[in-house]
Amino acid sequence: MLDEIMLQMDRVERDIRNLREQQATHPCDEAFFHYCQHQIDKIEAQMDILNRQLEGVSK
Repeated sequence: MLDEIMLQMDRVERDIRNLREQQATHPCDEAFFHYCQHQIDKIEAQMDILNRQLEGVSK
């Protein structure tokens, strides 16, 4: 289970990095910037859940 959580966390971190890169390459498109930020916020919420799961497994 620990390996599965770590793999999910890696995927989530990669998704966040990709969205941040897309934001940086389209700074003039305000709607796209806000869309990316909304997606990042949702993904960070997933990361919080995974972190709590990881803490539960490691105890």
